[in-house]
Amino acid sequence: MRVIEFRAWDTEFEEFVNPQYSLLGLNIKYIFMQYTGLKDKNSVKIFEGDIISVFDYDTEFLGSAEVCFKDFSWSVKWLESSEECIVPFYETFCDEKTIKVIGNIYENPELIKE
Repeated sequence: MRVIEFRAWDTEFEEFVNPQYSLLGLNIKYIFMQYTGLKDKNSVKIFEGDIISVFDYDTEFLGSAEVCFKDFSWSVKWLESSEECIVPFYETFCDEKTIKVIGNIYENPELIKE
């Protein structure tokens, strides 16, 4: 059985905290992000809210995307698209060598293009 894993963003102190201890301070807001069960090409765990770079097998850059949970499945929201373009993660994640975590929406908001 796969262990369900989370990380937590502390909105008051703007840092990630251990989710096991985050429920102790009830007056502080936390945003929880679930682990997808997948890792990138550097064996970095991919969580909801991560920003990833996607490459093809020839290492050509295809674009950046935010990992999200939509319609009961892991998906990616392409950041370079002029319209909201959300596709299932399995259509993007063909091989762990094609994905690299480059940040997340909380620590690296500059990576999200409006």
